[in-house]
Amino acid sequence: MKKFFVLLLASLLLCCSLSGCSEGGSVSEKRTLSVFNWGEYIDMSVIEQFEEETGIDVVYSLYETNEEMYLKLSSGGSNYDVLFPSDYMIERLINEDRLAKINFDNVPNYELIGDQFKNLAYDPNNEYSVPYMWGTLGILYNTTMVDEEPDWDTLWDPQYAGNIIMSDSVRDTFTPALKRLGYSCNETDEAHLREALTSLIDQADLVYGYYVDQSKDQMATENAALALIYAGDAQTAIELNENLAFTIPTYSNLFFDAMVIPANAQNKDEAEEFINFMCRTDIAIKNLWEIWYSTPHEALTPYLDPEQTDAATLAEFLGWDEEEAQELLDCELLENEIMFPDPSAYEHCEVFLDLGEANALYDALWTEMKASIGGW
Repeated sequence: MKKFFVLLLASLLLCCSLSGCSEGGSVSEKRTLSVFNWGEYIDMSVIEQFEEETGIDVVYSLYETNEEMYLKLSSGGSNYDVLFPSDYMIERLINEDRLAKINFDNVPNYELIGDQFKNLAYDPNNEYSVPYMWGTLGILYNTTMVDEEPDWDTLWDPQYAGNIIMSDSVRDTFTPALKRLGYSCNETDEAHLREALTSLIDQADLVYGYYVDQSKDQMATENAALALIYAGDAQTAIELNENLAFTIPTYSNLFFDAMVIPANAQNKDEAEEFINFMCRTDIAIKNLWEIWYSTPHEALTPYLDPEQTDAATLAEFLGWDEEEAQELLDCELLENEIMFPDPSAYEHCEVFLDLGEANALYDALWTEMKASIGGW
């Protein structure tokens, strides 16, 4: 009997050490969260702030395209708790039952998001996603190298041979090819798509490179004259090089990126806590200031308006020094037409849709294009 109690005590002590008992004897497990986001699409200091405020350890991973994210998620090799996909990919993930419905009781800061960013086609009942950023696809160009404001045809102009950057993203790069042929960026007719493919293969000799995150850096250092690029990345490049300008061709893509929770998430409560944190006004301002993308968070407007706030107030709100807060106010972000364009600038733009069975066709054509031009 004595030996039995000794063994029992040893077992209890071992279990306690493995489970991380607190001094009071209760089990205390370390909370974790796995976040999968676009590259350079967050102020990394807010990750640290979230960890400090909540005690949750964040494992943060990056992807460059929606398709890369989808392959990682669908392969089953990794478990993620929060993703940041775009509209059409959210729609696809919903259709394939790959997302969990969000308990909005745990995301009270959702009310700070503008109503015009809710009930959108990719999540019409606001069940699976919380808006993060939005913007447009357009052309960044060097005004010392390009004489006139470009349109889609300019990306096929031989005079810019070797000076054109396209996107290493199937839907983005097919967009100008389809639009200049008069088709929708959601085209599913194979004959029309093959016309666009032929156009892209013909264009390849003019292309300097196919990039995503690198495009803004290549343009800032003037390695090319024109780039197919997202508005936020364009603004980042313009901050580095005053010779650059951005235009939204009449028929382009209007995109929305949002935060979602995979159906197989291991830490759903922590995911909702993180999403709620990301919807806080001070956090939204920090992310806006860092990545230069358009935010759906309307509650931040008074804090960025120099007529409604001052550097001291803003600094206290953000936990910054006054000099940095004043720098933010001096930028007058609300007046920036790239970050906050007038609706007339994108009224003719299309939002990407999930193409269902045609997704496989796009993937096949993209593979065919890379093979035809020797890859990149």
